[in-house]
Amino acid sequence: MNSKFQGILGLVIALTFLPNTLCHAQNNLNIQDQQQTLTSQAQDESLLMAGIGIGTMSGLSLGMHFEEWRTNLNSLISFNSDGDYSVHVDAVRLFGNRVNLVGFEFFAGGGLVLGNDDRFGIFNSEESSNFFLGVKAPIGAQYFIPKTPIIIGLEAAPVLTITPDVVAFLHLSLTTRVVFAL
Repeated sequence: MNSKFQGILGLVIALTFLPNTLCHAQNNLNIQDQQQTLTSQAQDESLLMAGIGIGTMSGLSLGMHFEEWRTNLNSLISFNSDGDYSVHVDAVRLFGNRVNLVGFEFFAGGGLVLGNDDRFGIFNSEESSNFFLGVKAPIGAQYFIPKTPIIIGLEAAPVLTITPDVVAFLHLSLTTRVVFAL
């Protein structure tokens, strides 16, 4: 009788805790579903990036990230107190194994650069505007900091100007950007 009573008591206790256990398991499945939904949304999203770039030409760094194509469209707009400016626009392909917008990756691409900023005296032209137009080939790396909307990047870009003179130089930049979902 004692063992029969213990069996029934065990069954009653198990039945008492079973709904709670099933509810807890269902909650865990719901949390996992929500995380998978957020992950799939992040993988399909386009993101806006804004920050600063500091380097041979420093200024406002803006960009758009297209996760579906693993591509960034980047720009750097640089001004100084003398009214000189330069604008860099490029598209880069991202390479790496970051997951869910977190981690380290490399990039490479191509773009254009234009402006009137001749702070380094690289042009031989006597034109007063110093307007230049060229192409660039950015390569570098960026890091999406976990649990923050911040990206830190380092870029080296050989630049070849085609006007006013054919001149080659190296653009170096350290960027810090904040990411916004669209």
